[in-house]
Amino acid sequence: MKLNEAKQLARDQIKKYGLNTWRFKWSMHIYEFGTCKHRKKVIKLSKRLVLANTRERILKTIRHEISHALLGYEHRHNNIWESFNKQLGGGKEFWSEDDIDGTQPAKKGSFWSLFILYMRF
Repeated sequence: MKLNEAKQLARDQIKKYGLNTWRFKWSMHIYEFGTCKHRKKVIKLSKRLVLANTRERILKTIRHEISHALLGYEHRHNNIWESFNKQLGGGKEFWSEDDIDGTQPAKKGSFWSLFILYMRF
């Protein structure tokens, strides 16, 4: 997916779920597809991982981070958060280059597998 399309998708989803005081930003992370920063009210996506993934995977990641934003930091990935995230349509797995095409949840990436992903870009 192109970066401008992913940025618009993220902004649309943030607005859709009423996070009007939240912003979207890019990150250069290779080990985190998305992050949610409560204090700064920012949802971030990795440029590198967006470029390597499908729209579906990107949307699930955005909704995953929106679930964190809506429920608060204290829930992290507990049962309440998992249930809410599922209803929202968010992904719950850690994505790595082992499953870059989005067909199934990936295994947790090792340092070396993530390094290889980094070197691809």
